[in-house]
Amino acid sequence: MRHKLELGTAQFGSAYGMTNTLGQIAPDAAVEIITEALRLGIRTFDTALAYGNADGLLRQVIGDRPNVCITTKIACGETAPLCDTLLIHDPQNLTRGCGRIMEYAKREGIAKRIGISAYDRQQIERALDLVHLDVVQVPVSVVDQRLIHDGTLEYLRGLGIEVHARSVFLQGVLLADLDFLPAHLRPWHGALKKVMQAALFCPGGRIAFCLQFVLQQHVDRVVVGVTSIEELQQVAKAADSRWRAPTAPYLAVPDQELLNPTTWPKEVA
Repeated sequence: MRHKLELGTAQFGSAYGMTNTLGQIAPDAAVEIITEALRLGIRTFDTALAYGNADGLLRQVIGDRPNVCITTKIACGETAPLCDTLLIHDPQNLTRGCGRIMEYAKREGIAKRIGISAYDRQQIERALDLVHLDVVQVPVSVVDQRLIHDGTLEYLRGLGIEVHARSVFLQGVLLADLDFLPAHLRPWHGALKKVMQAALFCPGGRIAFCLQFVLQQHVDRVVVGVTSIEELQQVAKAADSRWRAPTAPYLAVPDQELLNPTTWPKEVA
């Protein structure tokens, strides 16, 4: 399912990721990663105006290549750039006026599709009252199964809305060495250890276990972030795995303080 991968670019503009020990990726390295992604057959890329120079680097490499899509997230009030998919970064700030601007961007060909980057069902339903959505980006992972269990993913598919899943590795937490978790995550050591133990039955390890779990849900794209070409190649290989992930409801964690990075201490969020 490599065709479902969408390369995230947050690391190209900041030291994004709780387990990212390398900091912001250097421009030359970012260019190499984007180029390798194209070679691997990845044709969808996720960026945002808030990601520093990530958007510029992305467009520099992609140029006018056909069949390559850019998803750009903006805040209400920011100017919409030319892109395939335009998302509002924080739907809590979405207003009817902002929705009209999004629809204008679509009518004028600035964006082929419009949508939101949401966190929960409530935000999605409120946005649907304000604007027609083509795409919704939401967190989905083996520990964050809220939108699977409450039927949101299936609901969106029924409406013909494309679903892009993010946070599939929970900023790398699901792949981290559990002995070196930051203090605020230590209370969930047991829950994370369950994931590690369940992944022992997956030929591709935790990367394939976590990725395949999400790929096999009602999603159209899965956003992944990497810090090196080697990591990107590992993810691409994991996406190609034919291993069938279990439903694993016992791995779901209900605690929002773990699932939502915006609630994490600012020094690690």
